[in-house]
Amino acid sequence: MKVTWLMAMSMGGKWKVELDWAGVTSQYLGTGWKLVEVFMDQNNSSFRDNAFFTSKITINQNCIFFFEKEQSKLNDNTPLYEATMAEYHAPGKMTGGIGTTTASFNPAWEPVLTHMGAFGWELVKILDTPAMNFDGMAGFGSLTFKKIMFLFLQRKIVTAAPSTEEKTEPAPAPAIPPS
Repeated sequence: MKVTWLMAMSMGGKWKVELDWAGVTSQYLGTGWKLVEVFMDQNNSSFRDNAFFTSKITINQNCIFFFEKEQSKLNDNTPLYEATMAEYHAPGKMTGGIGTTTASFNPAWEPVLTHMGAFGWELVKILDTPAMNFDGMAGFGSLTFKKIMFLFLQRKIVTAAPSTEEKTEPAPAPAIPPS
């Protein structure tokens, strides 16, 4: 995961989060594996680049995806699962006084999970990124923000079964026996 904070002196700043989750998951899900965990390693690297009137901070965060497959199906590459990721912006608030700062956020992702669950998606992992987008001042000493989180979901692939009905000619009309 690559997380970048770009700040222009007079215009504020914005976070950008890049994660090629589709590239990682498609190579395994496309061959019959199931996603079971996404782990964010706390070992990361970061660097800062200052230029004329701008500042850029980049954090490279390791994300490890874990997949599993039944031993009896190791040689079967039929895809069984599909995955998606929903980017969620959890609202938060930061308040401060003299010598203290408190940040809290309200994840409230239940409506998103309920909506996705109605279509068969199951939650695998909620990944909390270090990125936050600030909305603006809400009063003296208070700042509102949205914490960027990734919700990884998967479901079994549902395919329409081939029709087993054979096309047949209509049955002949019943014959009336001679009287």
